[in-house]
Amino acid sequence: MPSGGNVTFLVGQQSKSISIKILADVTGEELEELINEITVTLGNAVANQDAGGVVVYDTDDAPPIGTIERASAASEGADWIVGGGCGGSGGTWGVTQTAVSDDGRYVLFVSDQTDFVSGDTNGVSDIFRRDRLLGITERVNVDSAGGQMRAALSGSNLLQNVSMSGNGRYVAWFQPGDFPNSGLSGWLFRDLETGTTVAQASLSSALTFANVRSFSSDGNYFVVEGYDLAAGTSAVYRYDQSTGALLELGPRLIGSGGPKYVLSADGQRVMISTTAALLAEDTNNCADAYVLDLTTGQYERATVTDDEQQLGSAGCVAGSVDGAEFAFGGTAVSFTSLAPELGVPAGYAQQHIFVRDLATDTTERVDFVPEEGFPYGSTIDHSGRYVAIGFQIMSLIGDGSQGTLTGPGGVTWYIAGAGSWVYDRETGESTRVGVLPTGTLANQRVGQGILSGDGRYVVFGTAASNLGANDNNGKPDAYIQRIN
Repeated sequence: MPSGGNVTFLVGQQSKSISIKILADVTGEELEELINEITVTLGNAVANQDAGGVVVYDTDDAPPIGTIERASAASEGADWIVGGGCGGSGGTWGVTQTAVSDDGRYVLFVSDQTDFVSGDTNGVSDIFRRDRLLGITERVNVDSAGGQMRAALSGSNLLQNVSMSGNGRYVAWFQPGDFPNSGLSGWLFRDLETGTTVAQASLSSALTFANVRSFSSDGNYFVVEGYDLAAGTSAVYRYDQSTGALLELGPRLIGSGGPKYVLSADGQRVMISTTAALLAEDTNNCADAYVLDLTTGQYERATVTDDEQQLGSAGCVAGSVDGAEFAFGGTAVSFTSLAPELGVPAGYAQQHIFVRDLATDTTERVDFVPEEGFPYGSTIDHSGRYVAIGFQIMSLIGDGSQGTLTGPGGVTWYIAGAGSWVYDRETGESTRVGVLPTGTLANQRVGQGILSGDGRYVVFGTAASNLGANDNNGKPDAYIQRIN
């Protein structure tokens, strides 16, 4: 690594992080000194400052497997929390959206609760990023000067299309309200390292409209839906931040509820779920998942059987991507299906979860959990080994207050709760999410788990009050659990 370098602070910035790439380090170690002196230059004045023991945090010493930690919490030591609680009071909805960095260090969440950070007085939902390593929570949807979003004059204040790069540095979102200082609103993009927030369309001079969909792990690449000024057309592109290059992925695809675009970790492949037939042999008029290799320009359909037979119309919602769920880990695609071609019984009203392994060209069912019920969604890690499965827990006895579903033979099942499991494709074992190492199970529903890119952690939402200290707000919070 270099012996020195420069770090630039913008006006109003009080902290900066320095990223250091560690190669082949698999041994847990003590904290190591990185910097012993900092030279500060202000105008013509130069001063040396003792760094006071700036260290490298060795994250090999991760919490024990099964450990659950509340992620929607205020910064450690925050003195604006009445009674010294964890944060998360006020508001109506609690946590509504979550994301996690590839290594599990950063957890992103959306909440209308008011005491995660000081000065949160706008009365609407905001985006927060929790740094688990440093115990710091910061608000993301602020302008470059730190100003908070102002509520929209009319209509919804719902934050939408929130996404984060795998390294936790970049966040993109849509917000209806503006920033009073800059007037910015709509599709926005924030670099948490430089502290700058800009309109997504300003990232490329070729686009007047932009909607960022998905990032690569390092954030250098992202998929963006935009309008090309020169060509006068709408399309979807991969944008390269380092060069400013736009690579067109195809025309803007139309479909109810979608389509969906997900980049691989290295940014060299993209999964596209759409009802459009991107290959000539696609004749099922269904939502399918394709993987486009951006190096070769070749499409591969992932929603197929082992022998690459397409799924018939009985296995999808014909003409629509509604009801189809896809997740892309870079080497495998997980998806939901009712297709008889995949072994789902005829007349079965609830789908199963399958994984298409792009390396072995195999398709397998993965929703094996020790509960009666029906799966409804999935996420998958970058290796394709681990799959997090959302599950409706069912019973043949109930009052129908939580809803009903129809099983094989037209049998009525009563929804008794919701849970999430992580399935290991190598061992065939399933681990229930929301269970403490002591065996204590969350006392409320657990939402769909979202896996970190490395497959070690799963983030989930729940209103449970027994998974962490001082969780008495009665609203959904974001939790993170070490899985392996």
